Amino acid sequence: MAEVHVPTFAMVNALKMDKAPDPRVFAVQELGDLAAEASLAELRGCNGRVRQLLEAEQQTAKELELALAKARAENASTRQCLEQELHEAAVAKEQLQEAKKKRKESQKQLQECERADMEGTDPQRHRLQDLLSQARTLIASNGDRAAGANKLSLAQAREAASMVQQLEGLGYADDELYRALLQLGLQNLERHLEHDHPEVLACAQSLAVSLENLGDKNTAVKFYQRVFESRSLRLGKEHPETLDSAYNLAVCLRGLGQVDEAEALFRATMRGCQSAFGNQNPGTLESAEQLAEILEARSELVAAWGLRRQLLEWYRAAYGEEDLTALGALSKLANVLAAAAVAGSASPPAAAEALRAAYSRHKQVLGLGNLDTLSTAKDMATFLSGCGNDPASAEAVLRECVDVCWEQLGACAPETLTSVENLAEHLESKGRIVEADTILRRLANAQRGDLHSTAKSG
Repeated sequence: MAEVHVPTFAMVNALKMDKAPDPRVFAVQELGDLAAEASLAELRGCNGRVRQLLEAEQQTAKELELALAKARAENASTRQCLEQELHEAAVAKEQLQEAKKKRKESQKQLQECERADMEGTDPQRHRLQDLLSQARTLIASNGDRAAGANKLSLAQAREAASMVQQLEGLGYADDELYRALLQLGLQNLERHLEHDHPEVLACAQSLAVSLENLGDKNTAVKFYQRVFESRSLRLGKEHPETLDSAYNLAVCLRGLGQVDEAEALFRATMRGCQSAFGNQNPGTLESAEQLAEILEARSELVAAWGLRRQLLEWYRAAYGEEDLTALGALSKLANVLAAAAVAGSASPPAAAEALRAAYSRHKQVLGLGNLDTLSTAKDMATFLSGCGNDPASAEAVLRECVDVCWEQLGACAPETLTSVENLAEHLESKGRIVEADTILRRLANAQRGDLHSTAKSG
């Protein structure tokens, strides 16, 4: 087929002007058109290749993201397995050591019991057996005040209630037995005495404690409430027994989630104990401690910090600066300040300094190979690696803890396990998953070796 030539712009203009077209002009124009078409085709080809490259890179990026996510999941699973192995190894060693210890103690106790039975020289053991026999006989014969059950005399009711104190004094603990005895004693004491008689209220409070220990807080709180109200009316709100009842009621209410009511009672108890006994009284300190925890849980950090500061002064005055309770108060104060710094209501440098002071004090008094010291080290490292903007110092502290615990206490010690887990958690938070896995594996291998050696020597 013959080619069809499309007239160019120059040819059209020449025809319009009735001039003969110049072949050179046509040639130049055609060359320009061809060059433009070639450039356009080349650009299209380049664009296509670029698009292909971009698509390939996007696909590669997706594959890398999937691979990274898979690797993270595998590492997390591996870390969980390693931590489980570490815990199992530590527990196994502790159980082995505990079994050896108990075996020796059992042998010793057996020898002592045999000797005591032969000589009849163990009055405490015989007293406990007699009390248990009396208590079970009393409960069996009277039940839980079922219909038709025999009524107890006042002396018998008092004896039922007092049996609990006697059993506790002999080191025996059985809240189910205590509950049955106290219910029996209370029901019969109420038959002989006034509703708000001191013996009745004391028995009701003991019953509330047993019920709470058994997990029946809903029933326990009713007895606590009854005792508190009766003592408030009979003795006054600032009487020691009333304050004790208020504290027990507040703790139970808090456990039931009734925090507002608990807070009001803790405040009243703290003020009452301060007024009656001073700042260093256990009632004052325990009420303030509970109140501080409530404020922290509500993120009322400024108020919590003020109360924690007072508590630190009171604990130091009561027990001395190196007492464990005072050291714990120092750590709690630093942690409140750190939480306030994270929330933007305190200075990060001030919080970092407080955490360093708490860690340094624990290290000085208790040493690095102590769980409380390791806890303060972790608190400080967590803050420094985040809001404190000093991850290098955080890691240095955690590594120091690992080195000292491993060297002084061995791979199977709970303190060593805690220090290694703290360091691994820090490394993992920084994306250094391989390093975290490596140190966990190293500890697991060391624990297996120690456990094997211990079992072999035993």
